[in-house]
Amino acid sequence: MKNFKDIPVASGVYLIHISAPELGEERTIKWFGIGRKFDPSGL
Repeated sequence: MKNFKDIPVASGVYLIHISAPELGEERTIKWFGIGRKFDPSGL
């Protein structure tokens, strides 16, 4: 996975805080990402 500047994102646990006061919403999302290279040998 890469970010918007095409830089690979590190594997790990991410806490994403989203605040939308105009909607009266505030949330924290927990996301676990693992970066693996594609291995076509198993296809």
